[in-house]
Amino acid sequence: MIRIETDRTKCLYCRTNRRVKWSYADYGGRYKTTEEAIKKAAERYGDQPYEYRIEDLDSGEVITDKVNWE
Repeated sequence: MIRIETDRTKCLYCRTNRRVKWSYADYGGRYKTTEEAIKKAAERYGDQPYEYRIEDLDSGEVITDKVNWE
């Protein structure tokens, strides 16, 4: 079995429609920190309303929030 070690443990998922399940949300990549993932989501979506989910692969912690949502 091959195991790849990495320090990029935060997975980013974004969606612009709440009817889309997280399993089908746009994958935004893996990052070292939560702040880095949030910054990348802001660059991609700009002023467009979106919701993000960041999953920590090590701890299993999940962070979700809405940006520019009314």
